[in-house]
Amino acid sequence: MGTKKCQVFSKNDEGSLMTWISISDKWNNQKIINYVQKLTADLEMNIMWIKIDGKYLIDNRIKKGNSP
Repeated sequence: MGTKKCQVFSKNDEGSLMTWISISDKWNNQKIINYVQKLTADLEMNIMWIKIDGKYLIDNRIKKGNSP
């Protein structure tokens, strides 16, 4: 089983965080989202977007189409 990286941008009252998270290449989108949400919840971060293979799985930015 291989791995790949997904890019995550999240923020809270203290600031923002962009990070790469290693995930299984066998996971479907919902499993990836659930995994990332658990990791960011532990840090009390709100997910702004998750991007993998050039596509957005979640995009919660206020202004669509603009990079944070």
